Amino acid sequence: MTSWLALVVSLLALGFSFFQYWRSSLSPYSLIVMPPAISQANDDLPSLIVHLALTNTGGHEAVFTDLVVRGVSKGKEVPIVLHAQKILDSKAKYSALPLTEDRLFTVFLPVLIRHDESAYLDVYCAPFADKLPLSESAVLAIDGLVFDLWINGEEKAAVFKLGYPDYRDKFKGNGIIEIPKSGFAPRWYRETAPVRIQPRFF
Repeated sequence: MTSWLALVVSLLALGFSFFQYWRSSLSPYSLIVMPPAISQANDDLPSLIVHLALTNTGGHEAVFTDLVVRGVSKGKEVPIVLHAQKILDSKAKYSALPLTEDRLFTVFLPVLIRHDESAYLDVYCAPFADKLPLSESAVLAIDGLVFDLWINGEEKAAVFKLGYPDYRDKFKGNGIIEIPKSGFAPRWYRETAPVRIQPRFF
Protein backbone atom coordinates (compact mmCIF):
# COMPACT_ATOMS: atom_id res chain seq x y z
CA MET A 1 0.00 0.00 0.00
CA THR A 2 2.80 2.39 0.91
CA SER A 3 4.57 1.73 -2.39
CA TRP A 4 1.39 2.46 -4.36
CA LEU A 5 0.89 5.70 -2.44
CA ALA A 6 4.49 6.70 -3.09
CA LEU A 7 4.04 5.94 -6.80
CA VAL A 8 0.86 8.04 -7.00
CA VAL A 9 2.56 10.94 -5.24
CA SER A 10 5.57 10.67 -7.57
CA LEU A 11 3.34 10.63 -10.66
CA LEU A 12 1.40 13.63 -9.39
CA ALA A 13 4.65 15.51 -8.74
CA LEU A 14 5.94 14.57 -12.19
CA GLY A 15 2.70 15.68 -13.82
CA PHE A 16 2.73 18.96 -11.95
CA SER A 17 6.36 19.56 -12.90
CA PHE A 18 5.61 18.88 -16.55
CA PHE A 19 2.57 21.19 -16.42
CA GLN A 20 4.67 23.97 -14.94
CA TYR A 21 7.37 23.46 -17.56
CA TRP A 22 4.80 23.43 -20.38
CA ARG A 23 3.16 26.58 -19.02
CA SER A 24 6.41 28.52 -18.60
CA SER A 25 8.40 27.27 -21.60
CA LEU A 26 6.43 25.23 -24.15
CA SER A 27 2.96 26.75 -24.35
CA PRO A 28 2.22 29.36 -27.07
CA TYR A 29 1.96 32.99 -26.07
CA SER A 30 -1.30 34.04 -24.48
CA LEU A 31 -1.57 37.81 -24.38
CA ILE A 32 -4.13 39.56 -22.20
CA VAL A 33 -4.83 43.10 -23.46
CA MET A 34 -6.64 45.43 -21.10
CA PRO A 35 -9.11 47.91 -22.60
CA PRO A 36 -7.10 51.01 -23.51
CA ALA A 37 -7.45 54.54 -22.28
CA ILE A 38 -7.31 57.23 -24.98
CA SER A 39 -5.99 60.79 -24.87
CA GLN A 40 -5.90 63.59 -27.40
CA ALA A 41 -2.45 64.93 -28.28
CA ASN A 42 -1.70 68.65 -28.26
CA ASP A 43 -0.73 68.92 -31.91
CA ASP A 44 -2.57 70.01 -35.03
CA LEU A 45 -3.09 66.44 -36.30
CA PRO A 46 -6.02 64.07 -35.72
CA SER A 47 -3.64 62.08 -33.53
CA LEU A 48 -4.24 60.06 -30.38
CA ILE A 49 -2.28 58.63 -27.49
CA VAL A 50 -3.34 55.07 -26.75
CA HIS A 51 -2.53 53.85 -23.24
CA LEU A 52 -2.11 50.06 -23.32
CA ALA A 53 -1.42 47.34 -20.75
CA LEU A 54 -0.50 43.85 -22.01
CA THR A 55 0.45 40.70 -20.07
CA ASN A 56 1.78 37.44 -21.52
CA THR A 57 0.62 34.39 -19.56
CA GLY A 58 1.90 31.91 -22.18
CA GLY A 59 5.29 30.23 -22.38
CA HIS A 60 6.58 31.63 -25.67
CA GLU A 61 7.32 35.31 -26.08
CA ALA A 62 4.87 37.68 -27.75
CA VAL A 63 6.18 40.54 -29.88
CA PHE A 64 3.85 43.52 -30.21
CA THR A 65 4.83 44.67 -33.70
CA ASP A 66 2.22 47.24 -34.71
CA LEU A 67 -0.92 49.14 -33.76
CA VAL A 68 -3.40 50.64 -36.20
CA VAL A 69 -6.43 52.73 -35.24
CA ARG A 70 -9.25 53.06 -37.77
CA GLY A 71 -11.86 55.78 -37.60
CA VAL A 72 -15.59 55.01 -37.63
CA SER A 73 -18.59 57.28 -38.23
CA LYS A 74 -22.06 55.95 -37.35
CA GLY A 75 -20.79 52.40 -37.58
CA LYS A 76 -19.07 52.83 -40.96
CA GLU A 77 -15.36 53.24 -41.52
CA VAL A 78 -14.00 56.56 -42.75
CA PRO A 79 -10.74 56.92 -44.72
CA ILE A 80 -8.70 57.97 -41.69
CA VAL A 81 -6.16 55.52 -40.33
CA LEU A 82 -3.72 56.20 -37.51
CA HIS A 83 -0.46 54.28 -37.16
CA ALA A 84 1.78 53.76 -34.14
CA GLN A 85 4.72 56.12 -34.55
CA LYS A 86 6.16 56.86 -31.11
CA ILE A 87 6.28 55.31 -27.66
CA LEU A 88 6.16 57.99 -24.99
CA ASP A 89 8.28 57.51 -21.89
CA SER A 90 5.79 57.40 -19.05
CA LYS A 91 8.65 57.57 -16.52
CA ALA A 92 9.81 60.95 -17.78
CA LYS A 93 8.64 64.21 -16.27
CA TYR A 94 5.77 65.66 -18.26
CA SER A 95 3.18 68.35 -17.87
CA ALA A 96 -0.61 68.11 -18.07
CA LEU A 97 -0.44 68.11 -21.86
CA PRO A 98 0.24 64.68 -23.35
CA LEU A 99 2.95 65.88 -25.76
CA THR A 100 5.47 68.48 -24.62
CA GLU A 101 9.19 69.05 -24.99
CA ASP A 102 9.84 67.72 -21.48
CA ARG A 103 8.36 64.30 -22.26
CA LEU A 104 10.76 61.81 -23.81
CA PHE A 105 9.81 59.48 -26.62
CA THR A 106 11.29 56.92 -28.96
CA VAL A 107 10.19 55.78 -32.39
CA PHE A 108 7.80 52.84 -32.28
CA LEU A 109 9.71 49.56 -32.37
CA PRO A 110 8.49 46.01 -31.69
CA VAL A 111 7.96 45.37 -27.98
CA LEU A 112 8.99 41.95 -26.61
CA ILE A 113 6.80 40.53 -23.83
CA ARG A 114 8.14 37.32 -22.29
CA HIS A 115 6.37 34.75 -20.10
CA ASP A 116 4.67 36.39 -17.10
CA GLU A 117 5.88 39.83 -18.18
CA SER A 118 3.74 42.91 -18.70
CA ALA A 119 4.14 46.02 -20.84
CA TYR A 120 2.60 49.40 -20.09
CA LEU A 121 2.77 51.61 -23.16
CA ASP A 122 1.71 55.12 -24.16
CA VAL A 123 1.62 54.89 -27.96
CA TYR A 124 1.37 58.02 -30.08
CA CYS A 125 -0.69 57.27 -33.20
CA ALA A 126 -1.08 59.61 -36.17
CA PRO A 127 -1.69 59.39 -39.92
CA PHE A 128 1.35 58.77 -42.10
CA ALA A 129 2.73 61.97 -43.60
CA ASP A 130 1.93 60.89 -47.17
CA LYS A 131 -1.77 60.63 -46.21
CA LEU A 132 -2.01 64.28 -45.17
CA PRO A 133 -3.87 66.58 -45.35
CA LEU A 134 -7.11 64.91 -44.30
CA SER A 135 -10.67 65.94 -44.92
CA GLU A 136 -11.82 68.08 -42.00
CA SER A 137 -15.41 66.88 -42.45
CA ALA A 138 -14.25 63.26 -42.18
CA VAL A 139 -12.36 64.05 -38.97
CA LEU A 140 -15.38 65.80 -37.47
CA ALA A 141 -17.62 62.85 -38.35
CA ILE A 142 -15.61 60.27 -36.36
CA ASP A 143 -17.43 58.93 -33.31
CA GLY A 144 -15.74 55.55 -32.84
CA LEU A 145 -12.43 53.72 -33.17
CA VAL A 146 -11.37 50.22 -34.17
CA PHE A 147 -8.02 48.89 -32.90
CA ASP A 148 -5.95 46.37 -34.87
CA LEU A 149 -2.90 44.83 -33.20
CA TRP A 150 -0.07 42.88 -34.78
CA ILE A 151 1.41 40.19 -32.54
CA ASN A 152 4.44 38.23 -33.80
CA GLY A 153 3.78 39.73 -37.22
CA GLU A 154 0.21 38.37 -37.32
CA GLU A 155 -2.72 40.77 -37.65
CA LYS A 156 -5.36 40.65 -34.93
CA ALA A 157 -8.12 42.75 -36.45
CA ALA A 158 -10.73 44.67 -34.45
CA VAL A 159 -9.36 43.70 -31.03
CA PHE A 160 -11.38 46.58 -29.60
CA LYS A 161 -14.28 48.58 -31.06
CA LEU A 162 -14.85 51.65 -28.90
CA GLY A 163 -17.04 54.70 -29.09
CA TYR A 164 -14.98 57.88 -29.06
CA PRO A 165 -16.96 61.08 -29.71
CA ASP A 166 -14.05 63.07 -28.20
CA TYR A 167 -12.06 62.65 -31.42
CA ARG A 168 -13.36 65.91 -32.87
CA ASP A 169 -12.83 67.94 -29.70
CA LYS A 170 -9.84 70.01 -30.86
CA PHE A 171 -11.21 70.53 -34.39
CA LYS A 172 -13.84 73.24 -34.34
CA GLY A 173 -14.47 73.41 -38.09
CA ASN A 174 -13.39 76.02 -40.65
CA GLY A 175 -9.75 75.16 -39.99
CA ILE A 176 -9.87 76.15 -36.32
CA ILE A 177 -7.94 74.01 -33.81
CA GLU A 178 -8.32 74.59 -30.08
CA ILE A 179 -6.23 72.89 -27.37
CA PRO A 180 -7.20 73.50 -23.72
CA LYS A 181 -4.42 74.81 -21.49
CA SER A 182 -4.81 71.79 -19.23
CA GLY A 183 -4.81 69.34 -22.12
CA PHE A 184 -7.39 66.65 -22.79
CA ALA A 185 -8.56 64.23 -20.13
CA PRO A 186 -8.22 60.56 -21.08
CA ARG A 187 -11.32 58.51 -21.76
CA TRP A 188 -11.46 55.21 -19.90
CA TYR A 189 -13.25 52.01 -20.91
CA ARG A 190 -13.34 50.17 -17.61
CA GLU A 191 -16.65 48.53 -18.48
CA THR A 192 -15.04 46.85 -21.50
CA ALA A 193 -13.74 43.32 -20.93
CA PRO A 194 -10.06 42.48 -21.48
CA VAL A 195 -9.22 40.52 -24.63
CA ARG A 196 -7.04 37.41 -24.76
CA ILE A 197 -4.95 37.04 -27.94
CA GLN A 198 -3.45 33.66 -28.85
CA PRO A 199 -1.90 32.23 -32.02
CA ARG A 200 -4.33 31.00 -34.63
CA PHE A 201 -2.49 27.69 -34.86
CA PHE A 202 -0.69 25.92 -32.03
